[in-house]
Amino acid sequence: MRLVHYYPRALVGDGGPTRAMWTWASATYSAGCDVAVLYDADLEAQSPLRNHAIPVIPVKHRGAGRFRVPSQLGAALTPHDVLVLHSTYIPSNIGAAWSARRRGVPYIVMPHGGYNARARERRRSRKKLWLPVERLYLERALAVHIFFENESRDASQVAPHARWLIAPTGFDMPTARWDGGTGGYLAWLGRYDIRTKGLDLLVQAMSHLPMPDRRPLRLHGRRSEDSPEDVERIARASGLADVVAVGGEIGESEKVDFFRRAAAYVHPSRWESHSLGLVEALAYGIPSVVSVFCVIAPELRGADAAVIVEPTPDGIAQGISTILRNPQQYSERAVRFVETSLAWNVIINQYLGQIERLRHER
Repeated sequence: MRLVHYYPRALVGDGGPTRAMWTWASATYSAGCDVAVLYDADLEAQSPLRNHAIPVIPVKHRGAGRFRVPSQLGAALTPHDVLVLHSTYIPSNIGAAWSARRRGVPYIVMPHGGYNARARERRRSRKKLWLPVERLYLERALAVHIFFENESRDASQVAPHARWLIAPTGFDMPTARWDGGTGGYLAWLGRYDIRTKGLDLLVQAMSHLPMPDRRPLRLHGRRSEDSPEDVERIARASGLADVVAVGGEIGESEKVDFFRRAAAYVHPSRWESHSLGLVEALAYGIPSVVSVFCVIAPELRGADAAVIVEPTPDGIAQGISTILRNPQQYSERAVRFVETSLAWNVIINQYLGQIERLRHER
């Protein structure tokens, strides 16, 4: 069996789905799988995310914008392949799935949280028009790959008769560990999408903290739906410019120091599939406050590995105060959670086993 990932922006994208796609491709390759990545031949660059041990195959596309679709993808497939498609509501995925079916090749859809009920409200009218196409495409798939079982509730509203493959994106434990919070600041790392990531709520929460718990808040990330300047404007309007420091992307060495020295990590998203930034914080052992609307939240609550809160200014502030009272306990449980629940050696075996079972049941 060869796992063939199709993602047109595999070599030019830098968002969550691109990173997760390369993470899965690399993890399965390291486990001994035959892996390849297909991409749009006109979208080629020297991607820092690329694993050069994995073959990349250019595929011609036609059309423009959102309606750009692969025209010769079937020629890159063999009868022993399983095609893996990424993200949601993308016409190119429909074209790729059609080519795979013509070749008798099964396909798996990895939506990266795109069927979350709250996420579906964004561009709702467009998604509603596309829904019949998306539903048929999902229900003809070998499986829809969700990260946690509770995602199936929302995803089944889109495709009631789909089959599910459940496996979270794993993580390799860092060698460094949390140093007890010597920097004294609260940390957040991600992409600047104020509404999705709850960054307005996080900034406002700073004014709800009692003075003994009020710490500087440091944010780092890349531009996305919004910019660092947009978050800075919220901080100034809230009278918190002296408390909130908003920065851009940081390199790996800076990130290690940023994580290790944080007093706590706060992840206040209004909805979230499987944030690798959050998982990385947990792996370092940073005591973390996590929104109840992150799909990983029930797992963290069950392990008592983070403080789970409603994403409101009051809820976030209360969570921060709670975790600052007993940080070491949450640090140890966070590390244990990642080691036992998100270890690649366990996840990959279960993932491949599910694929084999689904192929035999076809």
